[in-house]
Amino acid sequence: MATVRLSDVVIPEFYYNYVVADTAEKTELVTSGVIERSSQLDDALAGGSYLFNLPFWNDLKNEEENISSDDPAVNSVPKKITANKEVQVRLARNQSWSAMDLSGQLAGSDPIAATLSHIASYWRRRQQAAFVATMAGLFAQNDTTTDATHTQYDLTHDIKGTAFTNGVTTFSAKAFNDAILTIGDAMGDLSAIMVNSVVFTQMKNNDLIKYVPESQINAIASQQYSGGVPTFQGRRVIIDDAVPMRAGVAETWIFGRGAVKMGLWTPPGNKGFEYERKPSGGNGAGEEIVHSRLHMCIHPTGHAWNVASVAGGGPKNDNTAGNLAHADSWKRVFPERKQIKIARLITREF
Repeated sequence: MATVRLSDVVIPEFYYNYVVADTAEKTELVTSGVIERSSQLDDALAGGSYLFNLPFWNDLKNEEENISSDDPAVNSVPKKITANKEVQVRLARNQSWSAMDLSGQLAGSDPIAATLSHIASYWRRRQQAAFVATMAGLFAQNDTTTDATHTQYDLTHDIKGTAFTNGVTTFSAKAFNDAILTIGDAMGDLSAIMVNSVVFTQMKNNDLIKYVPESQINAIASQQYSGGVPTFQGRRVIIDDAVPMRAGVAETWIFGRGAVKMGLWTPPGNKGFEYERKPSGGNGAGEEIVHSRLHMCIHPTGHAWNVASVAGGGPKNDNTAGNLAHADSWKRVFPERKQIKIARLITREF
């Protein structure tokens, strides 16, 4: 009797397109506007190289203008526009899952079918992990000594102090306003807040959270909350315990739309998604394996990847040298603080 097998119904070309679309469209960082999908990065990932250069022209310097005169012997001295480049890095990632035929037969359901239904959500979580690591590296770089490209701590307002004092070291509207003041008169561009659940609870306890319908913020939330989407001062609040919190010291990250650019690409056909059948597995009982591969670029706008040599599948998420969360991995290339649509508040919550 003929039996329909997984290999008969999984179409790789359809499947990898679904994974990429689902990963891009249902991540809350994307729906909130913090991460902006970039066709330029998509195209770069589809080509070669680990590093991609994006040249740009700097704004004209805010130099004092000339005073006009009628003296023909006095000539103006022309200024010039300058250029720089953002450098972006490829993250080539993959994962595999297997299941023994006998396990599925004894369980009464197909574990590989269940695996397939969760792969897109797996990649959304891994995308968010790469984002968190990138932000950790960016803030670590900003904490380093002032140099020609940045001013130390100019992204951060720190009120943690040396010991917990309720109402003084904790999250408050005043502390938040002081944090967004770091961007000056561009503070209105900051539209989303990313917090640890402890900070979110502090915000709720202080009646700072307002729930609004999704339609009012022009986004579809991937995570639903009672009464709508949480907001603070009209800004969307994203709750993620990957936002750093150590020994009671918590970070709150604040973003403007497009603060981070994202590219996604997976090799076409069965190079991006492969199904493998091993009849000999389980001493002949049979084994099924699925492989999923995804290339990402998570790039903070206005910065450049600062590691000259990239090998293997690109940098990992950790904070060792050459990886995403390390201070030396990033360099600011936009000349003005207000061009960086990112700020950080550091508090002590207990």
